[in-house]
Amino acid sequence: MSSKQSTRFFWYAMALIGAILPLYFLLPWAAEDPGNIWLFLEQATMNPASHTVAADIVWAAIVFSVYAILDAVRSRSLGLIIPIALTWTIGLSCGLPLFFAMKSRD
Repeated sequence: MSSKQSTRFFWYAMALIGAILPLYFLLPWAAEDPGNIWLFLEQATMNPASHTVAADIVWAAIVFSVYAILDAVRSRSLGLIIPIALTWTIGLSCGLPLFFAMKSRD
């Protein structure tokens, strides 16, 4: 396996872990009260510490999304939009490493 293949494999593995980890915590919570996004947002910002973490992650997701869109337009590779969708549905921990894996194919 070449160095480039090893790097790509690493990023895909990180994306998979980044998908599993948030869902591991979210799915049991969602099973208790499915579809209640307002309760989720309320609990995600219950105290200053959790509010800080939530704000940091949302801001990082926004910055990453803008970068990924600009890069997709520049490189004319609309497939690079997929990590944005995963960022906003699963989490930045999945979308960002997937973006790196897709970029390492170049």
